[in-house]
Amino acid sequence: MRMTIIFTVVVSAWMVTNLNIAEAKTKKPMGESRAYQKLESHQSGDIAKAIEQIRKEKKPSGVRALSKRIREGLSPQLLLKAIDALVAIKSNLAAKTLIDLSSHRSEAVRKKIVMSLPVMRYPKIMPVLAEMLDDPDPQVRSQAAISIGKLRPQAAMKQLISAAKRGVLEASEIVGKKVRSGRVPALIGMLDEDNISGLTPVFLELALRKDVQNKQKLAIVTRLDKMSTTGSKRLLIKLAKTLPKWNVAKLAAANVLIRDIEQKEKEKAEKKAAPKEKAKVAPKAKAAPRAKAAPKEKAKVEPKEKAKVAPKEKAKAAPKKKAKVEKKAEKKEKPKDKNGKPKDENKNKKEIIPPKTEKKEKK
Repeated sequence: MRMTIIFTVVVSAWMVTNLNIAEAKTKKPMGESRAYQKLESHQSGDIAKAIEQIRKEKKPSGVRALSKRIREGLSPQLLLKAIDALVAIKSNLAAKTLIDLSSHRSEAVRKKIVMSLPVMRYPKIMPVLAEMLDDPDPQVRSQAAISIGKLRPQAAMKQLISAAKRGVLEASEIVGKKVRSGRVPALIGMLDEDNISGLTPVFLELALRKDVQNKQKLAIVTRLDKMSTTGSKRLLIKLAKTLPKWNVAKLAAANVLIRDIEQKEKEKAEKKAAPKEKAKVAPKAKAAPRAKAAPKEKAKVEPKEKAKVAPKEKAKAAPKKKAKVEKKAEKKEKPKDKNGKPKDENKNKKEIIPPKTEKKEKK
């Protein structure tokens, strides 16, 4: 009897404790229930208070409730506060909700996600950051490159190199600092006129690194010299200016630039000398055709002018000359006396008249 009584008492006590534990797990505290009720509210002030309470408590139940409310939809301002709360909790569920928000339509939200993901200890973060290097917003791309540089850049080196080619400055700087020296020849082979502006920071950083061999640095300069484009010349100038004096790439770039300057000066001198030689030789060959062309033009013009002008001038000038000749002839034809003086014709006529009158009188 005693044994049965003891057994029943123990079993009943065990059942009571299990029931209390189950109720404690399922039953929510007063503070949590109120916070979850505020999350379902339509007023932004109540939702902000609930998010702040969940951030302070840092409990999994609060993360589940908050992630559910995020899926239902929040304004951008409240969403940014919810992201801060999830980052403070640092759980796997919080990291998953952040990854789901990486494709949000708001640029500010995506930028906040990229900045927050490196803090979360979750293995699937790197692929998400690598995908965000192709984001349409430039700020999101640059922040994604910075976040990858904080974690493990070698795991996403291909994506970083492609982003550097597209002109993401932060990605090119990280590639230049973190890429392994064995990949330098491959980077040199990628150089062309289209991507040289994006890869310029990469080669500047490689030239400064001590673990990169001098042969590789000289190979960079030779490749730029062979390209002989505007972008390659700009990079050579930067190498010659920014690198320290002891750097091999600096000296090689300076030699290439000096050689180019000397070649340009020679070309200019040759161009200046060439016109002088042409000026001495050219007149002999060109003088003959010019002399032949002149008479042809005169032959065409002169006859017309003479034909039009000559008759008028003769017609007008002929009477004047005849009048002068007649006057001279008159002066010469006048008779002269013994003394050499001109005789008057009227006197002779008077002398002839009197005899006529005498004959009349005799009759």
